[in-house]
Amino acid sequence: MSRLLTIGVPVVLLVILAAEVALRSLAPKLPKPLDWHYWQAQHKVTAMEQIAETGGASVAMIGASHMNSAVDAELLTQLVGAKRPVFNAGLNAANTRTVELWTLGVVLPYLRPDLVVFGLNSSEVNENSSGGKRSLDKFEKCYGWRSRRQNSSRAQRLLLWLEGRSFLVRYRRFLQEPTMARRAHPVVSWFGRLRKDPLYMFRKSRGQSDSVSKLGTITGGWFRQVEYHLSDRTRRVLSEEFLNHYEVGGPEFAAFRRLVEGVRAAGVSVLVVLMPVTSDWTDLHSRGERDVERFTRAFAELVAEVNLPLVDLTSVFASNDFFADPAHLNGAGMKRFAEEMTRPILDLMDSDKRSAGGD
Repeated sequence: MSRLLTIGVPVVLLVILAAEVALRSLAPKLPKPLDWHYWQAQHKVTAMEQIAETGGASVAMIGASHMNSAVDAELLTQLVGAKRPVFNAGLNAANTRTVELWTLGVVLPYLRPDLVVFGLNSSEVNENSSGGKRSLDKFEKCYGWRSRRQNSSRAQRLLLWLEGRSFLVRYRRFLQEPTMARRAHPVVSWFGRLRKDPLYMFRKSRGQSDSVSKLGTITGGWFRQVEYHLSDRTRRVLSEEFLNHYEVGGPEFAAFRRLVEGVRAAGVSVLVVLMPVTSDWTDLHSRGERDVERFTRAFAELVAEVNLPLVDLTSVFASNDFFADPAHLNGAGMKRFAEEMTRPILDLMDSDKRSAGGD
């Protein structure tokens, strides 16, 4: 046994060293590993890094995919007319706990906004949302967040140190690259990609389909110009992964309070928006109208408790012509959303200026 160890350990170390050297030589030809939990988030961080160099943004629009699909930041910037732009910092599949971490740890430091607008509906605060919990887990494990989080453990700090120095450790993230749409283990998903495209790992075009504009607006996406449609798959995903076993008032409401407190502590105002949905949205909840009523009542109490200005858009978008599915606006809906949000944003920003003694 001792002879095997004497021979085996050096051999293993030589193999690891050879692999490290080989990967370092290949690195210039390889794309950068995915730092964040999905490509669109990575593109948004890149856009925020760039806009931070020019002074940040006046307004940060935050929330899950309902907000992400609704915000045309370029149009809102034009309508608001502020010196600094509006930025769409929405994250797909996020629950309120993910939005809290993303906003306080990433959005505020980069954008330094005057106003944060949080758009949400009943799904973001469902404490039993399996899709929301899965997204939170991927967010907390991704390199982008781990490199920013406070109070990391010794093991976490060691892993970050190794990722900064070893290409093998850093590029292992190719094997762990998650997908938002699949529940399969990342390695299983990676082999699926490899079968479809053997050169996937070497393509620097990876993730371009999830690109965003300089202000974070989604540049692609099936919902942009489509008519309203509720497929069986969409119905199943929404009802079984985001509205399943519906409960409100627990950890998601606690995250909402912490988010508001954190934003205000940074000297930034908060505006909350109750996002529009279609009539089909109610039926997707576990107990239908009872769940929606519970959410509406509990959320109204929460907003009053933290003394937040609220814009309720649930009755404004009466026609399905503005929607791609029960909770996501299409291109026409984005335009209408920008028009509806301009006045509340301007009113709150003007109020803040008057309170601060500005012009």
